[in-house]
Amino acid sequence: MKQYKKLLMIGATVMMIGTGCSNESQHIEKENRVQRELNQKPQKKTALDKKVEKAFEKHLSVYPVKSLEDFYDMEGFRDGEFDKSDKGTWVLTSNIYHKKDENAPLISKGIVLYINKNTNITKGKVILKELQNSVNKRNIKEYKINMKNNQLSLSENAPEEIKDFLNEFQFLVEVEPFDSLSDYKKLNSSHNEELPLYTIDYLLPKDNNINKWLQNNYKLSKENAVLRIEKTGDLKGTSLSELNIEIEYPIEDGGQSFFTESILFQPSKSEE
Repeated sequence: MKQYKKLLMIGATVMMIGTGCSNESQHIEKENRVQRELNQKPQKKTALDKKVEKAFEKHLSVYPVKSLEDFYDMEGFRDGEFDKSDKGTWVLTSNIYHKKDENAPLISKGIVLYINKNTNITKGKVILKELQNSVNKRNIKEYKINMKNNQLSLSENAPEEIKDFLNEFQFLVEVEPFDSLSDYKKLNSSHNEELPLYTIDYLLPKDNNINKWLQNNYKLSKENAVLRIEKTGDLKGTSLSELNIEIEYPIEDGGQSFFTESILFQPSKSEE
């Protein structure tokens, strides 16, 4: 049951974008939801929303870290799947997705890092994905990387495009803090206390610092966006287990852009 929950929680944010799902109707529904939420009036926050927000803020307080190496000393939530001798591994994932127009493929570019607390060694990958519309076809390219003295570098040959991307890359958790979530306008929320899985969608104004950072980093249009925050695990817990952030921009000429970042704490044996 624990393994089922972990798979479900990890998939909740990325099922339509991070795994290369080829179901075009799901992607269309995602686009429609973003546009619909941006067009609607903000909703009143419920008592549970406010409780969830406080739990979000505990975990978002890690933004920004002084160095990615801070994760070597950071504690995460440990469940029964951890061996007693295993200090655990932090998994940081960040992706930017672009869809030029309604007929174009969905293209993603991102990085996954495995920060092993047992060995103080960090390895990862640059991952490029291309999903064709309405066709069960994916093109995936991966390039191995490592980290030393907080600097990411390639551990194998790669095209100049990948070298440039890596040289300029930063995780959001390295650079931008989150304001108090009570100041953000709620667009929607969905909570399942049995899993548990908690989700709130907020309006992210175009002049918000996080939005401006994305605009500058990824050459995005100056638009309001939807900020989706998801957390798994007990709301009362003080240790981070998994936190997912997704920032979605409105449809423009049939295309769309969105950004995801997640922080996950897992047993080191699960490291890939």
